[in-house]
Amino acid sequence: MQTLPQSIALHDMRGPAAADPCGCQAFISGELRIRAASMLRVHGYSHPDDAPTTIRLLAETIAAQATSFCTATAWHREIAVEGYGGGALTLGGGRVVRCREFNELAGCPAVVVFVLTLGSGIDTEVARYTNAGELLEALFLETAAWLAIEQATRALVISLRDGAAARGLALTRRFAPGYADWALIEQKLLFSYLGTKGKAFPVELLDSGAMVPNMSRTGMYGLRRLI
Repeated sequence: MQTLPQSIALHDMRGPAAADPCGCQAFISGELRIRAASMLRVHGYSHPDDAPTTIRLLAETIAAQATSFCTATAWHREIAVEGYGGGALTLGGGRVVRCREFNELAGCPAVVVFVLTLGSGIDTEVARYTNAGELLEALFLETAAWLAIEQATRALVISLRDGAAARGLALTRRFAPGYADWALIEQKLLFSYLGTKGKAFPVELLDSGAMVPNMSRTGMYGLRRLI
């Protein structure tokens, strides 16, 4: 049941496909639309139009900046589930992962692991603002990036869900190292399934389990048979 790595285009695909360092095609997304009003709501302005003019104009400027260069790329791979019991999931190759919430994956014949990133542009701009002492700009750009990665993840889920439904399968919710009692250090397991070792992969996994670029996300979805 295990398949080769696959990549998906998030939002509109712009330009030619890029070479995937793991041996498949990686598609670069088009713009992810960031709204200043959404940014302001994150920061407590339930009525964004009532925010001080300087704050509202800055949010609009940063939203436009983020929209201009925020793209997302994702890589995913389907992995067979070889066994389940007591919160322990045995994946292809006999690798065992443990989390008390994995009971929700009982009966799933496979899971999908993924890595998604917005790239290093956000990190570069946040550092530039911070070094210049423009801390509010840096904060708003980080907020915009968080909204972008949420939007990109939703696009990924839609694509995976549509593909699963065509095969008589449904997608579970997302699980990820660092949540519940799934150890963050097990990020390396997800990366190993994507075949990134020794490759010039766009996302670097640190020994701590954190990732560079900062605006990167991993996860795992179960594939469940439709009744």
